[in-house]
Amino acid sequence: MQNLEIEALPPERRTKKSLILLGDGCCCCCCCCLHSVGGLAGAVVAARKKRPVAVAEDTPGLGSAPGIYWMTLVVLCALCGGPGVLLGAGPNAVEALEVALIGILMGFPLVQLLAALVAVIIIACLPRTIVAEKRAEIRTIGRIALYTFGGAMAGLIIMIGGFYALTGSGVLR
Repeated sequence: MQNLEIEALPPERRTKKSLILLGDGCCCCCCCCLHSVGGLAGAVVAARKKRPVAVAEDTPGLGSAPGIYWMTLVVLCALCGGPGVLLGAGPNAVEALEVALIGILMGFPLVQLLAALVAVIIIACLPRTIVAEKRAEIRTIGRIALYTFGGAMAGLIIMIGGFYALTGSGVLR
């Protein structure tokens, strides 16, 4: 066998410098979920704020509005991801779980806002013996929804800024 040499020759004409993007313009997997992280951070901050009205200690039942919100969010995430996993059960069960988790992460702020809406409906339907101050609790859920939206928008702006920064001047070529 002979030795094979590979030599890179200069191009015949000028070529534009181009940027190679991974994943159709996506910079990485974690950046795609910054809107979910922002929404979650917003909900945590809003839920941890001091509530204007304290729930009476002798009040039986569910307790606080943030508790109702978080339980609703967990149930909705299970409902959103469960069918995807069950439909894909079989030889590709791991792939079905991955697709369900990615779907939940991409749509997490929407699931959070839906959980806030469901929590408001639950609080409105509960008797006053379980939830002492309905208006204050509904305002708390509203604050959680507002902070969720704000955090998701902040994460989205960071995602878009990172996308433009990684694609050069922000124009895909």
